[in-house]
Amino acid sequence: INAEYMGIPDQPKIPKRYPGIKFGEPTAPILMEGYFDIACPYSAYAWLHAIPDVLQQLGGQLYFILHVRATPDNTYTWEAAKAVESVHMLAPEKIRPYITKMYEEQPRWRTWNNTHDQAVAIMAGIARDVAGVAVADFNAKFSSSAAYDAAAVGPRLGSLRGVWEVPTIALNGFIAPLHSHTNSSDWIALIQSLL
Repeated sequence: INAEYMGIPDQPKIPKRYPGIKFGEPTAPILMEGYFDIACPYSAYAWLHAIPDVLQQLGGQLYFILHVRATPDNTYTWEAAKAVESVHMLAPEKIRPYITKMYEEQPRWRTWNNTHDQAVAIMAGIARDVAGVAVADFNAKFSSSAAYDAAAVGPRLGSLRGVWEVPTIALNGFIAPLHSHTNSSDWIALIQSLL
């Protein structure tokens, strides 16, 4: 058996460790996994309005794993997923501010008025300004098979888990009734009920 691909067409490489962008301590009592599309306005709203409050108020009680899930509905979704995974590899300590700025700047890069190269250049500029990543380093990582493979995991993992919309939140492995339109106090109350 090929341990990398298991013979399944278009199967991403099996990761050496559980995938995702991780925040908090793995020993925290609650595991929260979020499936977010960086190009999705609903994911942006949840990231900008719920996630900061949840992480601030429940930080020590929560291990949060973000799975970037590119979806076909959004402009430059694949490019955004590769951009986030590239910055995660190059400057992991700056990934949260980078994702936040990508969501804040979403209307600037997520438009058909941009060419592919223009959209990627905006993402590279955000990486430079927020994460201190040189544009040349960003472009090299963005074009690498490592960024491609990392960006391919989120959609595949989400599909295996039955995630069909973004954002989707799972608590301790089960899909939770938390969405972009749910306010952060509801997120916090549900999570606290599990402690």
